Amino acid sequence: MANLSYNFLMRTWNLSAGDPLHLTLAADARLGPTQYADDIIWELNLGQGEPPALAVQTNFGLRARWMQFFPVFYRAGMTVTDPAAFYRPPQVSRILPNYCEVQFAPYEGIEARAEYRVVSSQAIAGRLSLVNKSVLPHNLRLDWVGVLNPMGFGEGLAALPMGLGTALQGRTDGLAVVCFLSGGPQANKGPYPGLSLQYELYPGASVEAAWAAAAHPATETAYELAQAAASRPWEAEVARLEVRNSADLLEITTGDAEWDAAFALGQRAACGLLMCNPQHLPAASFVLSRRIDQGASVRGDGSDHPYLWAGQTALDAWYLTTLLPGMAGLAEGLVRNFLAAAERGYPDFKPGLAGQRTRHLAQPLLAGLAAQSASSAFLEEAYPALLGYFNTWLSTEHDPDGDGLPQWEHPIQTGLESSPLYDRWSPGAQGMEITCVETPGLGAMLYREVRSLIELARRLGREGDLPWLEAQRERIGGAVEGMWDRRAHLYRYRDAYIHTSRAGRELLSFQGSGEFAVRRKLTAPARLILQLDADAESTRAVVAHVHGLNEQGLAVEDDLAPRDFTWSRGHGRATTRQVFSQVTRLELTGPSERDRGRLVSPDFTLEDLSLFLPLWAGIPEAARAKHLVETHLLGRYLQAFGLPLCPPGECPAEPPELAAVALPWNAWIGEGLLAAGYRREAADLVTRLMGAVTGSLKQNRGFRQFYHAASGQGLGERDHLWGLPPLGLFLRAAGLERITPSEIIVRGFNPFPWPIIVKYQRMTITREGEKTTLALPGRPPFTAGGQQVQRISLS
Repeated sequence: MANLSYNFLMRTWNLSAGDPLHLTLAADARLGPTQYADDIIWELNLGQGEPPALAVQTNFGLRARWMQFFPVFYRAGMTVTDPAAFYRPPQVSRILPNYCEVQFAPYEGIEARAEYRVVSSQAIAGRLSLVNKSVLPHNLRLDWVGVLNPMGFGEGLAALPMGLGTALQGRTDGLAVVCFLSGGPQANKGPYPGLSLQYELYPGASVEAAWAAAAHPATETAYELAQAAASRPWEAEVARLEVRNSADLLEITTGDAEWDAAFALGQRAACGLLMCNPQHLPAASFVLSRRIDQGASVRGDGSDHPYLWAGQTALDAWYLTTLLPGMAGLAEGLVRNFLAAAERGYPDFKPGLAGQRTRHLAQPLLAGLAAQSASSAFLEEAYPALLGYFNTWLSTEHDPDGDGLPQWEHPIQTGLESSPLYDRWSPGAQGMEITCVETPGLGAMLYREVRSLIELARRLGREGDLPWLEAQRERIGGAVEGMWDRRAHLYRYRDAYIHTSRAGRELLSFQGSGEFAVRRKLTAPARLILQLDADAESTRAVVAHVHGLNEQGLAVEDDLAPRDFTWSRGHGRATTRQVFSQVTRLELTGPSERDRGRLVSPDFTLEDLSLFLPLWAGIPEAARAKHLVETHLLGRYLQAFGLPLCPPGECPAEPPELAAVALPWNAWIGEGLLAAGYRREAADLVTRLMGAVTGSLKQNRGFRQFYHAASGQGLGERDHLWGLPPLGLFLRAAGLERITPSEIIVRGFNPFPWPIIVKYQRMTITREGEKTTLALPGRPPFTAGGQQVQRISLS
């Protein structure tokens, strides 16, 4: 680290309870090993808990009902615990993924600074500094208090002799918890168990108390972990954090302080999602959220972690890299993980840190991720595998008719599994079998992927591959254009085999089992969907026989067995394999007499945001792009807080996220707006999205997986990757296409109403209108103007 010339002074904030806040603290995988199967996550509470206190708290991944540590101050018979009663309430002044500094004044004239640092997955350390700023001496007592509400055969904390002094000890659900305080404390005398120190502070004098806590099944080991955490030199460790974060993170300054805080907190939260387990994946991976109720594996190997910790998709990986544009090597490592999870001959859809696999094919986004790497050695190694993976998508297994538009294997692969056309779990959805659907979204991903492969082939000198790759790009682009609806000026889903995109209709409504004549006619040949609603939330062993005529007018029958039905909360769906031009009757056994059902043709006019992905891929020509943007995105979709997954007024009641904003999808569409020349509209979209994010950080002190498009209300999982602010889209909208230690690429103009300043490593970049100013230590500022693409080399 001696050769790094960064200005690594951490940015100072003054964030209080009403400001944007996200105060989760967890072990930082960039600085040392993390324990995927036993990871203790903490959060800082500025006084909203019970009792109200400046508390660092956890529940050990649901292995305790509650655990918190907090200070109690005594002076002249006056006791203060509640931050609301402090002379000056707490303000967060410095914050990193595993570190936080809070400044406050418990009494007039007494300034305090509390620091917290998660040292490892099982230990946390901190220090509390007090300074007498008054002209009078003060006699103070500090109690460091711990409250443990245990589970299982546990016991609360108590101050007991340990080692050469006294420590807080307790046990919960097989974990021993140990906390000690420096300075030779005594057991306190108060309502909560704690360790007590007495101070006599003269004017200008200062004192400092260090503490550490750890949890482990063995008490002695927990004590040793806490001792090791406390023995690490504090200032050197904090300097190490500052250097690491200055190397990886961008400091953003806009004209809106809430945006600045949100972007800093978002990068911090994104770093906090990183975890390592080299036994199963070669590079750092990540989880989708990291909260105090997560991290504990009953099996002890992490294989039983729920879905938020059970792997990540290529879409998740892409969005994470846009949140951390300054972290060199992140995209390369994530691609290595996918290529290492190719036991079946292709990268798995969602490789996990404990070896979890889905056996589905990864979304075609990996070549785009690999293209972010500057390492020729890595690209030489990865390119053949990426080319083979692309070929797998075009194989007859995934593209039986060979038209260049393969089908998804499962709705979860889409990243939008709640789409009304193929959602299998919501009562209002069609529930069509997704292997029977060709989607503009998958076509757009493949088109963008082959563009990235062409870029890689040129960088590596693989000229012989270019003719075939160019041909695939033309073929896929043409196939996607074939899904354009000239009347609606919109891309449509279509049947994978007969290539039609008609509106659906109900052919038959029935109740119970039996034989039913079908009198309503199909307007065109179609496969059919049988929808069942049981009178209780249970499944049925249904056997169905659909009779009718095929496209050639010949009699056909389609048999649906119980395994062909997907059931969720009493709702069953099955799709016929046959295409019918006419249906004559339905025979059904299995439903009870009160069960109801429908036989329908699929409605390919149902919409969701994935229909606009061709805009991101750069497929439509200008006139079509204009219709997509102005008629649909701006005219029908755009709401106060962004673009919902389905058009307003057309969303089913369930699931609620269809009326909400998913930030990765909005980031995709925002990049499409930029590609189509709608820079101001992209900036407006960013502004709306940031309104939702900052509102959640202020009201709930956290991010949410989705945000309601009309109200901005957070929905879904707390502190989910998908809820972090879209830094990459913001930078691109401001004209900063790429920022690396060796190169900056700028384009267009800054459409935001104020200059934007980005500090990264040793550089400071200012974007104001069409002007870009670059400042480097020891050099005169460099200024470039104009809207054309400009590459600024730093080597």
